[in-house]
Amino acid sequence: NSNQHAITPCQIGKMRSNLARVGSRQRDLLVKTWCDLKLDRDLYIDSSYHLKGSRDVEGNIILLPGAQLRISCRLSMPAGSEIVVHHGAELILDGARIHNDCGKKWKGIRILRKGKNMGLVYFGAIPIIENTEKPLNFRVS
Repeated sequence: NSNQHAITPCQIGKMRSNLARVGSRQRDLLVKTWCDLKLDRDLYIDSSYHLKGSRDVEGNIILLPGAQLRISCRLSMPAGSEIVVHHGAELILDGARIHNDCGKKWKGIRILRKGKNMGLVYFGAIPIIENTEKPLNFRVS
């Protein structure tokens, strides 16, 4: 514009990238609301969804029957949270890094079973799962 006060979509993308990059000066300015679990912030996935950009979530991630979630980025889970894969749902870890950005422990991935049906977890590129009691903390219940 004539005043040159507008921010371009490219500039907005660079700002978002710097805010999401672990260790950046810009990220250090953020209030870390994603460190501890907030049950009212749970994410329910009921269709197909692909996470491609870094995310910091504040609640559990729950994949409902029929859902598919592909994670191909850095994902920070809050302390005490978990990713729940219901029977009939699919979780695809494709080069994902899942951790707690504050160095606290999160519960890991829980696979639910109903009769002979259970949630499925697939691996594309090797994932990195950190800050759990076990590197891959799969539990069937």
